[in-house]
Amino acid sequence: MDPYHIWLGIPANEQPADHYRLLGLTRFEGDERVIEAAADRQMTHVRNMQGKHPGLATQILNELSRVRNCLLSPEAKAEYDRQLSASVAVVGPEPSAVEPLAAAPAPVSEAIPPRVAAPLDSIPSVAPAKPSHRRRKQSINPLIFVGVGLFAVVAVGVLLIAVVWIAADRGADAFAEVGDPPPVSSPLTPSPRPIRINPDLPSVEPKPSPPPAVTPAATPAPAPKRTVEPGLVKATFARQPQQQANKGFVPFENLNDVLDPTSTILSVHKWKFPANRNTAAFGLLKIDEPGEYVFKTYNFYDRNALVIGDKVVCRYRGSVRGGPDSGTIAKSKERIQLEAGWVPFVAIGYVDARGSMDVTWSPPSAANLAPIPEDQLFHVPAWRDARTAAEIWKQLQSFNAD
Repeated sequence: MDPYHIWLGIPANEQPADHYRLLGLTRFEGDERVIEAAADRQMTHVRNMQGKHPGLATQILNELSRVRNCLLSPEAKAEYDRQLSASVAVVGPEPSAVEPLAAAPAPVSEAIPPRVAAPLDSIPSVAPAKPSHRRRKQSINPLIFVGVGLFAVVAVGVLLIAVVWIAADRGADAFAEVGDPPPVSSPLTPSPRPIRINPDLPSVEPKPSPPPAVTPAATPAPAPKRTVEPGLVKATFARQPQQQANKGFVPFENLNDVLDPTSTILSVHKWKFPANRNTAAFGLLKIDEPGEYVFKTYNFYDRNALVIGDKVVCRYRGSVRGGPDSGTIAKSKERIQLEAGWVPFVAIGYVDARGSMDVTWSPPSAANLAPIPEDQLFHVPAWRDARTAAEIWKQLQSFNAD
């Protein structure tokens, strides 16, 4: 199965496709709104295939997420367009979708000599032929009748001889074994006695056939209580009144209404958001190994917060307040004990953080910090319809209780 061809309409001869072809866009599209809408459309379509093809769908979703992040970053897009322009100049322009049809050859006309009408006087008159009313007498050869008669006599004789021979052979065997000929029974009249093939053999009563076996209906497997999909839900919120007075921190549940339609992101590694809005990426973090985890957040002046479960792990401007990593570009690093299972996860980038945030972690078995793998971040599809931060917070905290 070729998911690029079946799901995204990219035939094999156009693979591997460039970023714009994967999103169904014209090459070098520059409008960020068009790029973001195309990425959301493609990812929503592929996400519908995860029920039947979870592995392939997750692979393509990860690829579409990387394409989206590249084309929405001005620096990354400029570098990619430069490389793509160079490769197009070497390979040649894109093949046209439809090749022009060759002109049909002009029909060759044969030279036909003109017909010259003859004068009426030169045409000889022909008298019409008189119809003949005589009929030829058909004679029948008398030998035909003789041949037919001889053939019928021979056929009847052969048939009689065959009937007599078969009757004599079968009749002798039947009478020698049974004795008396069996009475002829009519379908409407019941036979007065059963016909026995051999009177010396004991009669055998037929055994009743066992009742057909009834196969019990298969019990369907119980459906899971919740369906989760890869990635986190991204929602934006307006600047709150208390943030006007340089008090940037607002608890997540107090961010009020969701402004724009939500979207999904597959990673919180250097993720982007509007610089003049509060933005949260929320969902579930899958913990496979219990133990102590280290989390670090990174952005301008540490204007972010990270919530794991119901605990604020990395505080707003936590490293700027005298920590070892304090500075203009700040990093907050904290430790937390986690058990195996699903834990609520919220990464919040606040206004005036220049629209970017990076989250890394170090599981118990790892020595260094690294981006959180995409296959560890999930969300419940219904959460994309939440309209307030308080509603989102309530759904996150009640996930394990359902």
